Amino acid sequence: MSLRRTSKVVVFPRWEQNPYLTLLTLAAEADGWEITGPTRLEGLEHAAEREVRAGDVVHVHWTAPVTRPALSRAEAHDRVDRFDEAVRRAQAAGAQVLWTVHNEIAHDSDWPDAELRVAEVLARRADRILQLHEHTRAHLAAAYDLPAERLVTLPHSSYAGVYPELPSREEARAAVGVPQGVPTVGLIGQLRPYKGVDLLLEAAAIASRELPDLTVVLAGRTSEEHLAEIDALVPEGVRLVRHHEFLADEEIGTWVQACNVLALPYRRILNSGSALMAATLGRPVILPEDTPLVRLYADEPWCASYAVGPGAAARLAEQVVRLAPGDEGRERAARAFAQRYTPYDMARDYLRVLDGLRDGRGEER
Repeated sequence: MSLRRTSKVVVFPRWEQNPYLTLLTLAAEADGWEITGPTRLEGLEHAAEREVRAGDVVHVHWTAPVTRPALSRAEAHDRVDRFDEAVRRAQAAGAQVLWTVHNEIAHDSDWPDAELRVAEVLARRADRILQLHEHTRAHLAAAYDLPAERLVTLPHSSYAGVYPELPSREEARAAVGVPQGVPTVGLIGQLRPYKGVDLLLEAAAIASRELPDLTVVLAGRTSEEHLAEIDALVPEGVRLVRHHEFLADEEIGTWVQACNVLALPYRRILNSGSALMAATLGRPVILPEDTPLVRLYADEPWCASYAVGPGAAARLAEQVVRLAPGDEGRERAARAFAQRYTPYDMARDYLRVLDGLRDGRGEER
């Protein structure tokens, strides 16, 4: 009796500190799949040329490593050509290509036209395309088409069971320096321009007229350039608690516990792990109405939204005034939601996708 060799998943980019990637591949790794992968385009080219074989899967997640290192538009497009060739080589070697559509294009891209080409390459070549919710294809239709016959929905799970035992709200506030009993809104996680810190601070200035004790919590790694921009935007009369360093998983829960609501005023978002992290930790969120997540969570009491465009800060401020004082009912609803689709569920569903790719045959593109 011959044993089938171990197949591998080449994850690109494989960011080892990304909790979503870790959770996604748990069942596959336990079932014998080898999980590997580079973080740079050069590593993907090497894997496509020398490492992948029939039965393997190349799984592309975020596309920023393709174009972000480019110093010119011409170089960015050259890197897209190289990426296209790497994908073609992997398929020629017998590997299946899987693409998860996390964003329309990479956030804060210097070369959006090149990024759009990356998406078009993947839409054309991928053997299977994973969407995290059923609104993805319609939301992206104006930018590019996702072929329906190759599209599979694999939701992003909550983070249930991931975070260690959490401190109480009072303990968390004491640990990070948030006064007890005050209305609090937070933006937690890596702070990048597209995440809308500027809009949140403008909204906080408005909301503080009705909530004079309002506290804004900003916590997460911040580039020096963006930190300088934030410093210039801090409104007078609004209390800020700030931490602009990397947050380990065991620290995130403490910072979230110190808040009563999380604001996610992101620009052009398709999906949000931060919203699911908030639900897992029992905190309501405020989202912009131009994200399909508002439709996805339309019936969820832990989600609120505001209309984007002129006057968005005032409308976000209205939600901050409503939710920053705290709402135990919404917090219970968030925790209940997080139990509906857990990391265990997602990992098992992902294993089924991988096994189907290994046992099936891809199409030549």
